[in-house]
Amino acid sequence: NSLLAELGESALPSAKTDDPLGWPTCSEGVTTLSDGTEAPFLALARDIVLARVELPGHTRGSRGYLIGRLEHQGTLERKNVLFAFTGDTILIGGLGRTDLMDGDPVSLYHSLRRLSTLVSDASLICPTHDDNNDFVTTMGAEKEWNPLLARVVDLQNPISLEEFLLLKAELDATIAEPSTGERLSGKIVTSSAAIGFSELRPHELKSFFSEHRNAILIDVREPHEFVFSLDWHSAGFETPPINIPLTQLVGKLPELKQYLETRGGDLIFICRSGKRSGKAAEIARRLRLQPAFSIAGGLALATADPGEPQEECLDAGFVI
Repeated sequence: NSLLAELGESALPSAKTDDPLGWPTCSEGVTTLSDGTEAPFLALARDIVLARVELPGHTRGSRGYLIGRLEHQGTLERKNVLFAFTGDTILIGGLGRTDLMDGDPVSLYHSLRRLSTLVSDASLICPTHDDNNDFVTTMGAEKEWNPLLARVVDLQNPISLEEFLLLKAELDATIAEPSTGERLSGKIVTSSAAIGFSELRPHELKSFFSEHRNAILIDVREPHEFVFSLDWHSAGFETPPINIPLTQLVGKLPELKQYLETRGGDLIFICRSGKRSGKAAEIARRLRLQPAFSIAGGLALATADPGEPQEECLDAGFVI
């Protein structure tokens, strides 16, 4: 205990906190958000900051954290927000529940409307819970696939608070708790699996690649799997695909999006059996990074016969 006390006394102000969620007692600055309010922030790198915002509703103390790039005036405009960690305010394809003891649907309504002014449609939203392994979403995707949220943030004709309270209560009442006794964080209305994706069959690859020379081929296996890969040229590829493991895909999405907007082309995901690449294609389609495809059966079925060299090759193109 004496050692801990000594360390606490010598720690920098930014390392001290009484906040139950760990926010330092001394922030590094205050930024102005797109709705005109101010938020404390921590500097991460150069002009990249982590800003704290209050988003009560799922619980009274719910908050979010925005990672983005400050403007020269010290403001964090919604177009510059790269990631938004929103707790359970928004679920991927649903909303956080408000029927538990500390929930407040009135606050959630106002938090949702506020959040839509703080982030752009392209900002990546990362909820605390991800029961369907959908990884990430955006406000733009939620407006398309999350009907109740879409009505709340509608700029022209938003749902009234009274109607929201009624529909939110009905939605929470449909939550079926698992037999394990754990409580779900909310109701998922639309998962990425329901949205689907497109698959390429092994016999379609040669003709597809010959017609889509600017496609981006991404191997979503882990690095230790990727290094023991096959002879890519014999499989029909001029260069090896880029390796972005599914576990790291979310962090690369901003770069992929920017690359596609500049150059265009299709996203083609591949893995060992097609399961992980299918999940990557689901995510890409949900976020409208498409056309996005998964190679059915993965490398297990897509490997070409070395005895039959292929005339057409695909250049991966995108560089991490």
